[in-house]
Amino acid sequence: MKPKAKFTRQGPLLVLVGGLAIGGIALVAGVRRRPASLNNKAQFDAVLSASGAFAVQMPAFLTRVYGRAKLVGDANVIGARAGNPDRGNFVVIALSKPDAFPFVGSGFEDWVGDAYLDCLATADSTNGRNWWASQANEELQAQPYKMKFSVAKNTIPLVSRVCMAVTNTMADVNVRIYGAFTGLNYDRFADDLRAMVTSLQVDEARARQQLGVGVAPKM
Repeated sequence: MKPKAKFTRQGPLLVLVGGLAIGGIALVAGVRRRPASLNNKAQFDAVLSASGAFAVQMPAFLTRVYGRAKLVGDANVIGARAGNPDRGNFVVIALSKPDAFPFVGSGFEDWVGDAYLDCLATADSTNGRNWWASQANEELQAQPYKMKFSVAKNTIPLVSRVCMAVTNTMADVNVRIYGAFTGLNYDRFADDLRAMVTSLQVDEARARQQLGVGVAPKM
């Protein structure tokens, strides 16, 4: 006779643990996809650099839901950020020298510069690139610059992601803005993001002085 199979709870336990893991992943994904409340629409928090080099109105759906606005930067870059990349919704702003690579400096993740350039290139491409398609490519007036406002949307099924890249193109002070959002948040707050860009005010003289643009090096 064959020996009787020993009763074990390992199988049902593994199924239960696996189900909980899948449920947890689905819950996290659901929370990440859930957009910020419309109560935040057309609401902003003012951000002013300590030197007065720039001022901007950050959308409240970022600052009050995903992460408060704060100033960042160092000797080579003046900037600000709001939201949280780990929560899928954020904006970073950088003022730098005209020949500087985007977002190099204290307070910016190493990958942001490349992500910004990819988003900008996608918006310029009629056919899109790397699973991203252009959604907006227009000019917005800030002070004193005209800003190129570019938006691309991920085309992978079930992936709701949008990136935003903004630049004043060529100037003595280079202004760059990068953001990433869930598609639902972009749909709800696209007007607020445009308003953020048009609210940007740069005091070029103070920015040039702080960044050392046009200042002769010390001998």
